[in-house]
Amino acid sequence: MNYRILLFLILFFSLGASEKAFCDELFCQQWALNQLKAHSSDELLNQFKQVKDQLTNSYHLPPNYTSGYFARRIEPYLSKPHYTEIAQTEKLYRGMYLSLDQLETILKEGMQTEKVRWTAAGGGISFSSSATEASSYIFHAASNKKVGFGVVFQVKMTKKMELADDPVLNSTRTIFKSQVDIPREEIQKVFIWGEYGLESLEEILGKLQKGKLKPHDSWTNIFDQNQGFSR
Repeated sequence: MNYRILLFLILFFSLGASEKAFCDELFCQQWALNQLKAHSSDELLNQFKQVKDQLTNSYHLPPNYTSGYFARRIEPYLSKPHYTEIAQTEKLYRGMYLSLDQLETILKEGMQTEKVRWTAAGGGISFSSSATEASSYIFHAASNKKVGFGVVFQVKMTKKMELADDPVLNSTRTIFKSQVDIPREEIQKVFIWGEYGLESLEEILGKLQKGKLKPHDSWTNIFDQNQGFSR
């Protein structure tokens, strides 16, 4: 159990009945919830640190792969998006093409509007209610980074996120925008783009522990001319 939660429980049960009632009514439940969020954020960062040294070998997306994927699997369908609106969604997704240092910074500091370099449907930080659409952002935003990775963040839907009101760019009504920073505590899960799509940090850690990670060049070469188009 996280030591902050344990400390809270010790302090809470040391209070008298009236003090407990007062505490519970005013702030203890929210305090405990905030501690759980902080614990979740710390756990994501810890998982990342455990797999960080293996990510370059197994999950790096070189320019030939990102450009080939965009040209063959995304660009032909841009005029006919097939993402479906999800009513009252409780979670949103943001796809990004990041270096490992950039990913670690977000896990430590959250998402900051001043650092946004690519966004959908206007300014602010863009999200999608569709994980598939968010994954496409990876390839829209891909650059010629020496070592870049496809990352999708799952975040909590809050009142700060508003439906993008552009009827053309958001015809599917799946794109949401935030004009304010997203704290690290609101990042619920992190996924990395792998051979068959998104893999959570927890799944990657499990593969590492079982010795099942393999070099990325065994699958990121599928768009190379000498390899042909195999999938």
